[in-house]
Amino acid sequence: MNISKKITSVFIYFAFLFSINSKAATPVSPSLDEQFKSLFESSNNYQEYKVIKRAAFEKLWRSTSDSIKAKEKLTKNSSSLIRERDNAINKLKQDLSRKNEELQQAINSNNEISLLGFIPLQKANYNILICIVIALLIVACTFLYLKTNYANKVASEKRNLYEELSEEYRLFKTRSHENEKKLARALQDERNKLAEHNIL
Repeated sequence: MNISKKITSVFIYFAFLFSINSKAATPVSPSLDEQFKSLFESSNNYQEYKVIKRAAFEKLWRSTSDSIKAKEKLTKNSSSLIRERDNAINKLKQDLSRKNEELQQAINSNNEISLLGFIPLQKANYNILICIVIALLIVACTFLYLKTNYANKVASEKRNLYEELSEEYRLFKTRSHENEKKLARALQDERNKLAEHNIL
């Protein structure tokens, strides 16, 4: 917005400069050439010389001097306007250069991400890093899932084995107890038989 205002002011400046030049270029009536010719024609001849009236000569001198001063003033004004124009152009160039630098900084900052608040990374590198971290997390989660699943499977198998062993032990204990009773009864029977033989 600021640059467009400056460009508009430069165009106005050039239009003003051209209007001054066109006004200055408008010939003064009568021109120096016409005044000189008029003076030459109105002068008297003396042998091969021209006799010029002093007043007419002074008038021509004043016109010439005024024309030179006007040209000098115009040249000075033109130089001043050219300097102002050059300054405005240089200022516009500086503004444009500064805007380009700001734009480049904005592009760089847009393409850059700060990791952990102090590590600058390009967006592409940041995306690659995030993808690697996500892949590692997926691998770790898969590994933990498989390991947990395997541990649960082993625990279930050991629990089943323990239950089987417990059942076998219980059956063995029951059978042993029954055998013990049978043996105790058999022993008692044998003792009873011995006792009967001893009595007889």
